[in-house]
Amino acid sequence: MKWIKYRYKWSSGPGHWSWRETSANTEDQCEEDISSLKADTITDSEHYRGIEWNLVDRAPRRIILNRIRGYSQLSASYAKLAMEMTDHLLLGLDAPEADA
Repeated sequence: MKWIKYRYKWSSGPGHWSWRETSANTEDQCEEDISSLKADTITDSEHYRGIEWNLVDRAPRRIILNRIRGYSQLSASYAKLAMEMTDHLLLGLDAPEADA
């Protein structure tokens, strides 16, 4: 897995660096990801100046750790919901509502 390191450029200056996972192995294969990044922001603003980006092999450690924490929290939420649903099914109660 590789990462796209990117930041939006505005008339007031560049934004902060962000990171996105990609399945691309070369910069030529990143077109779909870059198009997706452009779709995520207001590109028709008169202040928008484009995207500065690089394809890199590894993201910084803090980015990886934050991603792992997010997956862990999501996994814990699903496990809790599964336990609640199992309890309700075993007791013949209505299933709990999932948090949106």
